[in-house]
Amino acid sequence: MEKHNYIQKRSFTTPRSNKNMQRKIILVFILFLKINFLVSQINIGAEIRPRTEFRGGYKSPIESVKNMVILTDQRTRLSFGYKESDLELKITMQDVRIWGALPTVGANGSSLGVTDAWLKYQFKSNANVKIGRQEISLDNERIFGALNWAQAGRFHDAICLNLFKKDSLNLNYHLNVFGTINQNQNTLVEERFTVQGSYKSLLGVHYAWAIPSKLINGSLLGASVLYPTATTDTQSLTWNLNTYGATANVKMGMVFLGLEGYIQNRSITSKTDFLGAFSAHYKSGKLTSFIGVDWLSSNFNPMFGTNHKFYGFMDYYYVGNSHQNKGLFNPYIRFDFTGNKSQLSFRAHHFRTGEWKSILNNNSGMGEEIDLLWSRSIDKSLKFTLGWSIMRPTSLLKEIKRATPSSDIQTWGFLQLTYKPKFNEIKL
Repeated sequence: MEKHNYIQKRSFTTPRSNKNMQRKIILVFILFLKINFLVSQINIGAEIRPRTEFRGGYKSPIESVKNMVILTDQRTRLSFGYKESDLELKITMQDVRIWGALPTVGANGSSLGVTDAWLKYQFKSNANVKIGRQEISLDNERIFGALNWAQAGRFHDAICLNLFKKDSLNLNYHLNVFGTINQNQNTLVEERFTVQGSYKSLLGVHYAWAIPSKLINGSLLGASVLYPTATTDTQSLTWNLNTYGATANVKMGMVFLGLEGYIQNRSITSKTDFLGAFSAHYKSGKLTSFIGVDWLSSNFNPMFGTNHKFYGFMDYYYVGNSHQNKGLFNPYIRFDFTGNKSQLSFRAHHFRTGEWKSILNNNSGMGEEIDLLWSRSIDKSLKFTLGWSIMRPTSLLKEIKRATPSSDIQTWGFLQLTYKPKFNEIKL
């Protein structure tokens, strides 16, 4: 009987002990997850950006306004970001397409691709390395830009080493060393690089500095890009394009001044080219006034710059189209009015060839352009943008663009809606 009672007692208490032990294990596991993810976070982002354009002389003059075309393209992005301790990851999927380019039924193609696909490791408090497909955006994006105006943007498969110091008053700096070597495909022997719109290899060093207390900053840049040659000989695959330059920005009284200068040479010629830029702006209340000039010699290549930002919204110069290596001399004025939820911008350009002997020659004029840009934020996620531009091309520009006969007034406009929801950060 005693033995029986003993057995009964043990059989009665064992399940309760198991339940207690299970609870303890679950609590320990939850505590482990909590500790492990305290410094971890997941971010999810999205963007839908349709843009309708009215092209009546965009990039090149057309003969008549009757030839105007209306088209809509759309950028759709979905991004995933993860951060844990010293590691950070970002992956962004993107689809860019023209409305109507694919049939409504049985589409056989897709423009789905990857923009961001990088991993960043913070190995010191002031140093990190970023590896994978990523933007390279430096200074004001004159030489290296993300090209966000274009629906597809610009991204590089590269490795970037960043060293930096942040100080709210005294000297702070950011040193960026970046580079890559590209191939056509998975290969076992050297092949001639033939990817359209890309390059064989890139090596660059960028140093940006600032003294916030004195409202002064600047940068230094050195970059070498190897491009494929026209030959089919795999032993002479590339020609070199080397660019070196500096920028400086300072406040003098109530005026902000900006200076930029770059020189460039290439292995296939002994000529040295240059880019020089000067700007001054003054802010009074909600109005900011700009005046400036850009000067690019005949063969200077802005490489990966966001040229739409500098040389007129109608993209007649350096935006995937040629103006026969005439260079560019571009004096301009600009006025920005900023309201609570909206901004209005007016810009006027006068274009001349960049050949220094002919800048003052009456025959070197390439026309004038006026750009109007208005944007309004509907809420934190939704923004509406409207732009309209008018270009007066000269006979020289028409000849350069091989667009004769064509109208003496060219125009272009767009309507753009950007929906970029800010999802709440998920903390585990």
